[in-house]
Amino acid sequence: MNENALLQDFIVETGEHLMAAERNVLNLAQQFEDTGMLNEIFRCIHTIKGSSEYLGLARIAELSHKLENLLDLLRRGECKVEAEVIDLLISANDRIAELVDDLSQNQQEQACIEDLVSRIDTYTKNAVLMSATEAVPQPTDTHEGVGIEDEYDEKLFDIFMDQLVDGLQVLIQESLKMPPSMDDEDPFLRYRDRLGTLRASAIYMGYD
Repeated sequence: MNENALLQDFIVETGEHLMAAERNVLNLAQQFEDTGMLNEIFRCIHTIKGSSEYLGLARIAELSHKLENLLDLLRRGECKVEAEVIDLLISANDRIAELVDDLSQNQQEQACIEDLVSRIDTYTKNAVLMSATEAVPQPTDTHEGVGIEDEYDEKLFDIFMDQLVDGLQVLIQESLKMPPSMDDEDPFLRYRDRLGTLRASAIYMGYD
């Protein structure tokens, strides 16, 4: 199959995934607690990301990757579905559709993604911060030479380290389960999920 045929297949299949994702996002807007819809949206975006990376479509790949990280946090309950999240999901879905239309009309990506990438990054970092803050007991006093902010940072670091150790153990376990082919993609999805969570936490902590 030549490159043009692959691109045309991508355009058709991605259009179908975008319609399915949009339908589930609209339903999610009415039922914030429905994890099944979150999983369906994640699968659509995950598929788009993988196909776009394979074809070298940088903008679609980057935007869908950012969406995947956000959806991972939502699925894990590290941030809640709310109106801002729904708006982000719809906006990103529409922007990917614009990029797909660019491919259909001009065979190259043209729509900008920087604004949405920035919004998703900001929301994701804030969600990680809020999740960590809720998990840390707030100090009621200070000790000599150690202020409240210093004590909070130390506990936040401890939480990060615990998540990192647990996360690495899960990655090792999932690596051992990985099949020799992509026919069974579940282990790969679980590995990707946990890696995305560790990455988001590291970004917040400033560990490049």
